[in-house]
Amino acid sequence: MRKNLLKYVRVREFAPEAEFHDPCHSFTLPNVICRDLDLCRDPTLLTEEWHCAVPQCGQPYDREVMENALLQIARQRERQYHLQDLVCVRCNQVKAAHLAEQCACAGSFKCKEDATEFRKKML
Repeated sequence: MRKNLLKYVRVREFAPEAEFHDPCHSFTLPNVICRDLDLCRDPTLLTEEWHCAVPQCGQPYDREVMENALLQIARQRERQYHLQDLVCVRCNQVKAAHLAEQCACAGSFKCKEDATEFRKKML
């Protein structure tokens, strides 16, 4: 059926356009009461009162605590990005000298994690 549908829209079966890409980013907040909480896809969070979906528990979630946890995660990721190592483009050695503008092999330095990767993590 998939093959036939792709044929109707003139897309080959194994083309990059035929791959499924999830339109909704998901974020799981760890260490919440009873389980990890998916903030983007959990249907129990659509109500005004947030509470644990486990029938035996039913504890209410404290939104302020959850917001503070989200802020701590964002701050930690930002801190990790700013404190990352610089790596030589040519020899992939980590920058050892603080004031050196170039590596010993005459290569330039770049961040270990690219800014686009950081943005993807922060979505």
